[in-house]
Amino acid sequence: MKKLALVMAMLMLSTCGLTGCGVINNNNNNTVEGKDKTKTETVYGEYPKFDGDLSKRSCSPVLSIGNTTAKAGGTATVTVSVSGADGKWSSCGLHLVYPETLSIVTKDGGTTVVREDGDATGAAMATIMKEWLHENKTAILLNNKLNSSFYTAIFAGDEGKDGDIVTFYLKIPPDAVSGTVYPVEFLYIEGDLFTNIAKEKEMQQFAFTHYINGTITVE
Repeated sequence: MKKLALVMAMLMLSTCGLTGCGVINNNNNNTVEGKDKTKTETVYGEYPKFDGDLSKRSCSPVLSIGNTTAKAGGTATVTVSVSGADGKWSSCGLHLVYPETLSIVTKDGGTTVVREDGDATGAAMATIMKEWLHENKTAILLNNKLNSSFYTAIFAGDEGKDGDIVTFYLKIPPDAVSGTVYPVEFLYIEGDLFTNIAKEKEMQQFAFTHYINGTITVE
């Protein structure tokens, strides 16, 4: 029953993650969070701004997206990983964005993303990865011509490891020019998380202000 409840919570989180729940979009492409009277602002291309005291964090998680290459008309293999939090995190909810000229590989053309969970999430009770539905895109995606997918994992305790979190696949346009570099990036949206069983906000804020984005270079 406990696992079922956690999976249901994940499904709710992934639904919210793919519909921009709680996100306020303004005219300069920002998203603003007003929870607990604390303003958290995200501007595409910048780290989000938090008000927490990072000196209180229990660990220093660094999320990263690996750089990779692919041929025009081919498929790029993209891996998301984490370091600095071995055995110290219990859940994540991550938005990943990439140019709308790229398309993510899904199962049977639906929204469930084809992916392989890595060693960092091997002990997870459940994981989900979904493509953001086009009709639910928020202004920050539309204005910057981005596609997005959302990945979430949940553990019974602080059992998340360092290492690869998930690997997924992006299709490259057949007319892509050799040397073209496509960014693959994290985008913090209200409700995203990377935290422990105690729901420590400081480690989460560190994770979302120190992530390393990746690229795909056309061969």
